[in-house]
Amino acid sequence: MLKEEIAYRLSQSFFKEYKKRYNKILYNPKTVEKSKWWRYFEKAARFRNIDGWSPEIHVLSVFEKYNDVMPFFLYSDKALKAWEEYKAAFDHNKNNYLVQMLDTYKKIKKQYGEYNTDFYKDNLHLIKRKRYSIHFLSLSKVFREINDIEHIYSNEELDIKRIIVYNNKKVKEKMKEIFKEDLY
Repeated sequence: MLKEEIAYRLSQSFFKEYKKRYNKILYNPKTVEKSKWWRYFEKAARFRNIDGWSPEIHVLSVFEKYNDVMPFFLYSDKALKAWEEYKAAFDHNKNNYLVQMLDTYKKIKKQYGEYNTDFYKDNLHLIKRKRYSIHFLSLSKVFREINDIEHIYSNEELDIKRIIVYNNKKVKEKMKEIFKEDLY
């Protein structure tokens, strides 16, 4: 991706996270390129060539580690270290999320014989109790519609889980086969 595209995605992720945490607006997301903060997003876009790096996860990892963050912090070595720690923790738990996704799929197959979107409505009480893989659920259009009504997970959380799944090309291709038209 181009540096400008990455910088824009960083600015959008930062805007959402900052607003969610502080209920304040630091800049207008539509005209961020003209703001004093834009140059920091461009500088932080230098990380785009690192394998497995994504702007959304970068912003989330920095906020989780340091909490009080401004855009100029995103391109620092500390920000990169926060992302590396976040990624290391993810890599440690990588098989865990894959196992959970497989377990959720097996439960659907056991109940319906194959992937069926009725699963989400029929098992809503168990989904609310977080019994199924959020990574798996994040990929379904039907579940996202239900989630918009029920507010089980935040959309940002589902988006991040979907990005994590999509970073693994083999898993992404398999999910395309399973979900077909329901893939979000």
